[in-house]
Amino acid sequence: MNVSYSPARWLPLTAFLCLLFGGLPPLSANPAQSEEGAAEASSSTASELMAQADQARAAEKPSQALRLYRQIIRKHGASIDTPEAHFQAALIRLDRKQWSKAFEHFQQIIDSHPDYPRFKEVITRQYGIAEALRQGARLRLFGRVPGLRSPERAVEYFLKIVENAPYSDVAPSALLKAANTQRERRQLDEAMDLYDRFISDYPKHEYAPEAYFGLAEAFSTRVRGPEYDQGANREAISYYEDFILLHPRHPRTAEAEARIDEMRDILAQSRVYIGDFYFFRRNNLTAARVFYNEAISISPTSPSADEAREKLVRVEARAEGSY
Repeated sequence: MNVSYSPARWLPLTAFLCLLFGGLPPLSANPAQSEEGAAEASSSTASELMAQADQARAAEKPSQALRLYRQIIRKHGASIDTPEAHFQAALIRLDRKQWSKAFEHFQQIIDSHPDYPRFKEVITRQYGIAEALRQGARLRLFGRVPGLRSPERAVEYFLKIVENAPYSDVAPSALLKAANTQRERRQLDEAMDLYDRFISDYPKHEYAPEAYFGLAEAFSTRVRGPEYDQGANREAISYYEDFILLHPRHPRTAEAEARIDEMRDILAQSRVYIGDFYFFRRNNLTAARVFYNEAISISPTSPSADEAREKLVRVEARAEGSY
């Protein structure tokens, strides 16, 4: 059986493969010249696209401008126009309240173009996005439909800002707001870690008193009442006292003093409860005296101290056999 291997038989298959894989690249006698020419063409094209995008924005055609900026980002990532394309795309996203997409554009500038001349403004814009989300702005579904509020996304963005520029003007505020947001969400372990981090990283900052106060508030939130363990109560009292000692003229000093009185009354009440156990259930007058007196020592002018004094009278009466 004779099989013909004429080249003409394979022309249709060859044509199909060329179409499938996009054809063969043109040959160049000088590869270096070819690459240089391609780079020049790429740069020129990016500049042209940027000019078209800017014209579209000036003509109030944001969708068209956004498509052009995205084309620059996708096809000309190494161009000098790319960071500006990210910035302008982010501004359009902000106008549409597409918070996450705007933040991502700004983040691309920070990650890939740290020498961008408007770097400080990028950080400030990111801070504005995080603050908007903290105050209740809604994320967008499919880029258009208002979705759920996301305070956890606000925390994520605040912490990213601190990571991006720890020595910037907004970094201390971002860290403090992340801590406050977590405390408001009752994510107390993380809130306390963030307050402690603030005190460690920015001990002389004007917001340092707020970090001490926030740390005390976080511990006080854990106080469940006099019937439970008082470890968090003691920690709260300690941090309120540190706040007053370190910042005696702060506007919230009176508030801290009131909180200390409140915490001490709870702590004193816990001593009264233990005294009641020994007095009423165990008839252990010695132990009862110890805990009632401890309640008085902890908070002498509190309602719990008054209750302890009344019960001490009953303890002494029983000791004498008259109760």
